[in-house]
Amino acid sequence: MELSIKAKGASVFKKAKNKISEMNQARKNAGGIIPALAVMMLYSGNAMADDLMAAGQETVTGTFGADSSIAKWIILAEVIVGIITYIKTKNMFMLFGIAIVIVFTTIGFGLVG
Repeated sequence: MELSIKAKGASVFKKAKNKISEMNQARKNAGGIIPALAVMMLYSGNAMADDLMAAGQETVTGTFGADSSIAKWIILAEVIVGIITYIKTKNMFMLFGIAIVIVFTTIGFGLVG
């Protein structure tokens, strides 16, 4: 019986060397993108513009805010869909999922206003 210490396939060191050379090539290809992004981030605060949408903030809050009628209708629709899903599947998690969805919806509408 003859034993061989040769491994089949590429060695671990060759694979690591190939990965490093691939990363270096990707870094060379993206060489111009990184400085451009840095310049854009550096000058992004110097726009000095007026907020043209500030006048519509009250309308948006009234339409999509936490106390708006749309929020109430969406919560009602979530309850109806949750009850129908529970009736179809008889799965309690579907019924308890209503509370979780309502919490996230309320948080989302609260962030709008």
